[in-house]
Amino acid sequence: MTAVVGLLVALAFGLSSAGCDSYRETVLQRSTAVPANLAGLKDEQVEAIVTFALAKRGWSVVRQTPGRTIADLNERQHRVRIDILVIPQGLSINYVDSRNLRYARSDNGYETIHRKYATWIKNLSLDLQAALASVRAGAPAAGS
Repeated sequence: MTAVVGLLVALAFGLSSAGCDSYRETVLQRSTAVPANLAGLKDEQVEAIVTFALAKRGWSVVRQTPGRTIADLNERQHRVRIDILVIPQGLSINYVDSRNLRYARSDNGYETIHRKYATWIKNLSLDLQAALASVRAGAPAAGS
């Protein structure tokens, strides 16, 4: 009887604590497409738009060359590095590495990361799309 009660208590504790983890991991999406028509934009314009969108969300440009921007985000104790590439369909945001974001790769290649990563990338993607659309609509390019 005592063993059954102990098992039930352990099971109840395990189930209740499983739902309290505010740092749940999510599947890592290594590459995020940012669809955009970049035709007619100069490299400098695209770089300025990317730099503007990054700065708006607190990212720091580490290195920038035509068609490529490497950036870091330092958020409290977390750090993530991304690589933004110009591709024929627009831009591609690619995960490079991170610190304190619970990145893990299982034996079968399944990758997970802190759920905040997905939020940061989604927000950056939306900012990039909005900035590119405003340039297409005739608004001055960021940094021009």
